[in-house]
Amino acid sequence: MAEPRFLTAVLARLAIEPGRGARATLASGGHLPPVVLRAGGEPEAVACTGMLLGVEPDARSPDCPLELGPGDALVLYTDGITEARGDRPLAPEALAAALQPALGDGAAAIARRAVEVAEERSRGTLRDDVAVLVVQITGA
Repeated sequence: MAEPRFLTAVLARLAIEPGRGARATLASGGHLPPVVLRAGGEPEAVACTGMLLGVEPDARSPDCPLELGPGDALVLYTDGITEARGDRPLAPEALAAALQPALGDGAAAIARRAVEVAEERSRGTLRDDVAVLVVQITGA
């Protein structure tokens, strides 16, 4: 290509463990850290980092294992959520804390809340693309 291009990505593989929750394996290509909302604890940003894709030809990303219990939710999002306010980006930990109250309302409510957080921070006009994927572990 005449002009170099790069992108970020996150890949998640989820293995359901009936009655116990799920085991996720994440890999990041320079993407923002996913957040986990815990049914029985504090929300967290997942420490999973990797190289930006398209910069180095042999970029590698380590596998990042993650345990999810019943009721927990894994949230993947684009930077349109955290950078809705350009002068003060929202830290992933702060996003996790803002989403935690929606955990009991289900995955769709968590995704809606993430978009609301971005809209509130941008004062109504979003500057960038916004995408949110929420996987919530249900059942016992």
